[in-house]
Amino acid sequence: IVNNVATNTSTTISSSDSNFGSSIASAKNILAITSGTNVKVYTVTNGTATSVQTIGNVGVSVTMSSDGHWLYIGNDIANKVYSYWTDSVSSPSYSYVGAISQKASAVKTNSNGTKIFIADPSATNVDANNGNVYVYTRTANSFSLTQTLSSQHKNAGARFGTSIDIDGTAGNLFVGIPGSTASGEPNGIVERYTLSSGTYTF
Repeated sequence: IVNNVATNTSTTISSSDSNFGSSIASAKNILAITSGTNVKVYTVTNGTATSVQTIGNVGVSVTMSSDGHWLYIGNDIANKVYSYWTDSVSSPSYSYVGAISQKASAVKTNSNGTKIFIADPSATNVDANNGNVYVYTRTANSFSLTQTLSSQHKNAGARFGTSIDIDGTAGNLFVGIPGSTASGEPNGIVERYTLSSGTYTF
């Protein structure tokens, strides 16, 4: 079982699209896969994947709420994160909701899609490519920026936010910084941020 998507036989999913499989998200019986031209949505039943929808946004990264209702697609060319919602998770058909104007190389959301974490490792705050992670809150169908995070160990080329992940309750945010020199050598580190009173702190 991977993120609640059960497979009991070997399954290979392929596509003629370039860069197919560059980002994957799953929830319930739903699987979303990005390529160089679009995002393909599948349902997985008894190990068999069935294509149910193609969303025409170039997705560098994709994430899905664990209830399967919300899908977010990060596009670092258009500098947007596109949001989609489906009423049914057994037969998903995602409809466009709106966009967040933010460059995104990586994106994550919590269990019900109300928090969206958007990483831009190319952002400049002190030096070039320090990187930032932006925390957005969704209220109904509106999105607001609630926090901007940057590394505790800033150096040029740190690329804070190259990878991000959260735990099941979004109480902890983990940020990969492969270019950090905090250890004295550019070996990279991972920082953990903990949610307290609505704010993530190091």
